[in-house]
Amino acid sequence: MAKQDVCFIILAVLTMVSFVVVQVVSGITMSRCEKHWNFTNRSNDDTDLNPPGWAFSIWFVIYMWQAAWIIYVLTTICRQCCGKPIYQLLNVVTSPFLAIFIVNQLLSLGFFYIYIMQMDETVTPMLSVFSLWVTVLLCLIIYHYQMAAVPPKLACQLRKDVTCLIVLVQNGLAMYLSWLTVADMLVLNSFAVYTVGVPMTMSSCLTLTLLAVIVTVYFFLELTLWRKYVRYTFTTYPTVMWGLMAITVDKWDPQNPTSIYVLVLLLVVSVYFFAKIGVTFGRRSAKGKYAALQQY
Repeated sequence: MAKQDVCFIILAVLTMVSFVVVQVVSGITMSRCEKHWNFTNRSNDDTDLNPPGWAFSIWFVIYMWQAAWIIYVLTTICRQCCGKPIYQLLNVVTSPFLAIFIVNQLLSLGFFYIYIMQMDETVTPMLSVFSLWVTVLLCLIIYHYQMAAVPPKLACQLRKDVTCLIVLVQNGLAMYLSWLTVADMLVLNSFAVYTVGVPMTMSSCLTLTLLAVIVTVYFFLELTLWRKYVRYTFTTYPTVMWGLMAITVDKWDPQNPTSIYVLVLLLVVSVYFFAKIGVTFGRRSAKGKYAALQQY
C-alpha cells in the first residue's frame, strides 16, 4: 500500500473547513444585501452596470460547485488504483493548488468583512475582488498544467475520475473566475465614476469595452492556443451572460447607450457560447468518443 501524503490530506481537510466557514459568513452577509448590491457599499453608488440583488444568487451555484469538487477531492484520498491513492496517481489537484484555494477562502472572509463594516471607499473592495480573481486564476493554471501531464493511458484507465475533474474542478473554478471577472468590471466602473469622476455613461461604455475585449480574446485563444486545456470548459460564457442578462432586465432603457451596449454584448457572448459548443462537439464526433481525453 502506498504511503499517504500527510501534507495533502491536511490541506484537503483545511480546504473543507475554510469553505464551510466562508459559507456561514457568506450567509450572514448576503442576508444584509439590499435590492441592489453595490461593490462600494455606499447607498448612492448605483451605476448603469450594477446588477439587481437577485443576480447574485449565482453565488449559490458557484458555492455548490466548489463544494462538489472539494468532496470529490476528499474521496480520492480514500480510493486507490494500482496500489496508490487516486490523488497521487493523477496528481492534478496538488498541495499548492489546495493551499492557494485556502488563501482564496481567507480573502473571501476579508471581502465579507469589508462589506459588513460598510467601508466608505472603492479602492479596498476593488483590490479585494482582484485578489480573489488572482488566486482562482493561479489554481486553474496549476490544474491545467498538471492535467496536461497526465499520461494518456492513465487518463483512459481513470476516465471517470478525469471526467469528474473536468466537470467539477475545471468548470467549477472557471465559473468562479468568470463571475469574479464580471465583479472586477463592476467595481472598476464604480471606482471610475465615484472616485475618479468619470461620467457614468463614458465609464460604463469603457468598462463594457474592456469586458468585450477580454471575452473576445479568450474566445479566440480557447479555440487555438488553449484548446488542449479549455476545450471542455463550458461555464465561462453562461456566467458572463447571466450578469449581462440581469443588468439588461433590471436597467433596460432604450434611450440609454449603456443599455444598448449591454444587450449587444450579451448577444455577442451568446454567439461565442454556441460557437464553442458546436466546435467542441464537432471535433469530438470526428475524433471519437474518448480520443480527446487521450490527449491528456
